[in-house]
Amino acid sequence: MEVGFISKETTVGTSTIETSRMNFCQEIQDYVAGGVTFNYPAGMFSSAPNVRLAIELKNLTYSTGQIISPIITANTTTSTTVRVNVGTTASMSEALTDDITIYIFASM
Repeated sequence: MEVGFISKETTVGTSTIETSRMNFCQEIQDYVAGGVTFNYPAGMFSSAPNVRLAIELKNLTYSTGQIISPIITANTTTSTTVRVNVGTTASMSEALTDDITIYIFASM
């Protein structure tokens, strides 16, 4: 897992500069049936982070009309769990192990 922070300076009024800090974690994991949990370093976030997900098809071939839906099933200060469902509007089921790679970017 890569961790870091971004500093931002904002001018307030004519003579005051406020500095803020955004902590972030990013990681890539191959999907495992049952869901994938991304664990954050202790103290990284003071509340549940904002999470952005991206998916990459690994051993799954996309077909027209197919839906691939990553779902955040848990999000806390220490971890985020993601499940991926695959199917059509008529029928959805969980993705198989190693079908998908998940990219996560969590920030606060």
